[in-house]
Amino acid sequence: MSRVHTLGCLVFCLFAVAGAQAQDHQARDWVERAAKARTEHSFIGDFIYQHDSQIQTLRIWHAGDTADGIQQRIVSLSGDPKEILRSDGRVTCIFADDQPLVVDQRQIQASIGDRIPTDVDRLLPHYGLVLLGPDRIADRSVVGVALQPADSYRYGYELWFDEQTGLLLGAELRDNQSQVIERIMMLDFKLQDSINPQDLAPSLSGEGFTWLTHPGGQSDAAQPPEGVSARWEIGELPPGFELEMDRMQMLPGHDAAVRHLLFSDGLTAVSVYIEAADERDGLDGASKVGALSAFGRDIAGYRVIAVGEVPAATVEALAYALNRGEN
Repeated sequence: MSRVHTLGCLVFCLFAVAGAQAQDHQARDWVERAAKARTEHSFIGDFIYQHDSQIQTLRIWHAGDTADGIQQRIVSLSGDPKEILRSDGRVTCIFADDQPLVVDQRQIQASIGDRIPTDVDRLLPHYGLVLLGPDRIADRSVVGVALQPADSYRYGYELWFDEQTGLLLGAELRDNQSQVIERIMMLDFKLQDSINPQDLAPSLSGEGFTWLTHPGGQSDAAQPPEGVSARWEIGELPPGFELEMDRMQMLPGHDAAVRHLLFSDGLTAVSVYIEAADERDGLDGASKVGALSAFGRDIAGYRVIAVGEVPAATVEALAYALNRGEN
């Protein structure tokens, strides 16, 4: 091979590496911009939410900069009536009494847009950021960024950001075979100077509906069994996951508070619940509904259930990471 040809190949490779690094920086910039955009803008929009073989249509009111922080109200426009209210990290789900709790758990997890972290460095050891290029959603120009998982403990994401504002207008959750298992896409999107407070208030009330708030509280009359509130040891966690919350919480259908631990890798979260095992049927082993995985096991008279939008191996690992400590 001639020296000229060798030099040409070297120059080409250097330009290719430089181009890839520039795209990586652009992808990071878009993620960081999106994390800030949700606090800077208000909007109203209709969007679809697809999981399993189901498609739901929903409407969102998003107030970005209020005295109470970010506020949202999401209502279902198809299927069973349902509302989701978010205010400064507090989430209230209102749904029909006959809907299973697993439906609510999907909504209790922070929405994809809310999960985008301001600290992108935390993601980088466990996700690769790739710029996907331009597209169009809700008649607006968008730019796509892929978050590719570095291992099998988390799903991948494709996120589509509005060019003008940086707001998230579309997202796909992909499994380890790159199959889409959950999709959110804005159909109609209107920026607003502000949101009417009445549009952020719940409209569903009365008998036949359950209200569930997260983080939730407990009353003095609903103290947990002694072993639930006792010390539990946390063993080896899946890479990147850290404990972010540990509190007692009331759940529908429970007479006493349960222990709720929340683990996150900076983007996705897994809830682990600890309660006293009783005669009722409880989750034993693995269960999966679309992107939502769950795993339950009994430990010396107590039931540990892990649930989150992660692969089955992740919830199983987190369920087995907890063990009763010596009191």
